[in-house]
Amino acid sequence: SQANVRPAGLVFSGPPDDPVPYPPEGLYAATLVVWVPEDARGTFTLGLKPFPETQLTASDSQFIKPIVIASAKITIEADDCAPTIGLTGMSHACDDSLPRVGRNVVRFEFDAPITTPNPGEIEIRELLPDGAFGAEDLSTLFEFSVEGGNVLRVAEDGCLGGICGFDPDRLCVGGLDVGQPCGEVLEDETWYAVMNTGNWCGVEEFQAHYAVVFGDANNDRVTSFTDLSAINASMSPPEETPDDSRFDINTVGGVSFIDLSASNAFNGSIALTTKPSGHPCPALP
Repeated sequence: SQANVRPAGLVFSGPPDDPVPYPPEGLYAATLVVWVPEDARGTFTLGLKPFPETQLTASDSQFIKPIVIASAKITIEADDCAPTIGLTGMSHACDDSLPRVGRNVVRFEFDAPITTPNPGEIEIRELLPDGAFGAEDLSTLFEFSVEGGNVLRVAEDGCLGGICGFDPDRLCVGGLDVGQPCGEVLEDETWYAVMNTGNWCGVEEFQAHYAVVFGDANNDRVTSFTDLSAINASMSPPEETPDDSRFDINTVGGVSFIDLSASNAFNGSIALTTKPSGHPCPALP
């Protein structure tokens, strides 16, 4: 409370050869020491008052007036960035594959409301052997949004149409093919980490690891004919297809024979059954 925030004393700094710890006369600089209880919050005005007149000469009393001769406002705030919010679930488990040629979407659920992180507060880096990470943080190429107050949606900001991902000589901009090289954010046959290393205010650190295997509809980290069967069994129109569907390989929306062709185009991709060393999946609470 405001009543409990009060000056605790003065630390004077006078002439270096002055043996007297309390200034009898002259002009001295002083540091105001403030006693603050742990639960104090708010803005407070603190200052110095003159001593009782019995301790002052007439000239001193005139010199020190008015009553508060030095004042300042201090603001005491809670440490709102203390990591108190924990991860409780993910739409894609750690070590799952991401099968889409663009616009892969992963959701993270937390045990309390969250704020939308900025790029860099959530990092997305390649996994390297011996517990190392790639030097480049790809988070600026992703979209972050909050759903329902406590769910973070992480979306790869690749080609909206996705089809140009099959052709390195074409580029999607806003879903339109403009005839330039198309660059997916996440590379096929590569492991990545989505992680908070302490930069996201108020949220505990976490990591999730994903293998990018284009066309891997059945999540075995291999693209093969078994993925075609999984896609064929999951045909659906766009309005019934989630934005993170494993079967919408070309990311156009809906699951159709186009996705069968898309997966088949990557049939025989190298199996990513071996993960770079030194990256165990952290356990959820």
